[in-house]
Amino acid sequence: AGSSGNIERFSNLAVETPNHPGSPFPQHDDYDDTLISLSRKPGPLQLPSVRHPDFSEEPNYFNTSNIDEIVKTKGELTLEDVYDLAKKEFHSRGIHMDDVQDALLQECTPVERLKNQVRALEDRVPIEPLLNRMALETTESIWHHLPDGQKVRYLKHYNQLFNSLRNPMPPASARRLLSSIQNGAIRVVRGVKNVEQTPEGRYKASFENGATIHDIVINTTRTEAGSNNPVSERLINNIINKGIAAAHPFGGLKTDFATNRVLPLDGDPHNGLFALGQVTQGDRYYTSSLYMIGKRAKTIAEEIL
Repeated sequence: AGSSGNIERFSNLAVETPNHPGSPFPQHDDYDDTLISLSRKPGPLQLPSVRHPDFSEEPNYFNTSNIDEIVKTKGELTLEDVYDLAKKEFHSRGIHMDDVQDALLQECTPVERLKNQVRALEDRVPIEPLLNRMALETTESIWHHLPDGQKVRYLKHYNQLFNSLRNPMPPASARRLLSSIQNGAIRVVRGVKNVEQTPEGRYKASFENGATIHDIVINTTRTEAGSNNPVSERLINNIINKGIAAAHPFGGLKTDFATNRVLPLDGDPHNGLFALGQVTQGDRYYTSSLYMIGKRAKTIAEEIL
């Protein structure tokens, strides 16, 4: 349940427990309103993508070896280089980049996009699952090699889209969600300006053209890219202020990319201090998946042993 006072940071909020006829969600006698997903994002509202259960093919060209080769040849990596490598990968599978852009930047509502993704489960080579596969092993390397200016450009224009792709929902969940939207048990709304608690203990969500009142608000947001988690921020600031570690301009602490050892101000990696997870986002960008955490935990364990 939401806490008292304003909720300053929110992207998506699930509001109310549904008790709607025909809803596949558990029924509760205390509530009879619709479940609502709210967003304050200024751009197109994106629901999570849908995982393709049968797609496990390895990329033909979009891999860390080819990314390293670009850096070795050119001395740097740009977003255009990443695009060109992705284009080569898709073309090798008979997919035109216009089709990729249509799939990712659909001029449609979130519900229509969800419908399209559910239909795409029958495709032999689904575009979005292939993109997820391409990103699985390369995201850290790409982020590591991009110059700061390219990183700023990426965060401004492409970060929100990546967030909608990186944690796809299972097909069964997608079909369940779509069914609940179609029968009116779930409504998706964007353009939320503020959420605050009312004197009666309920919650008011304000929009440009009005407001809605709810009994329960669940804050399901993640920390914005480049921002530290409020829970760990005090610890991070403390070790930075004591000179134990150096702050990264894109969030968290500076670390040695190969070993995850924390870098102090003098740049000499600590022998016994390692960082893992969101605190390393400045060096690795995407740090919240169990796969990424497990991969880096293995690296740290090998360094210690």
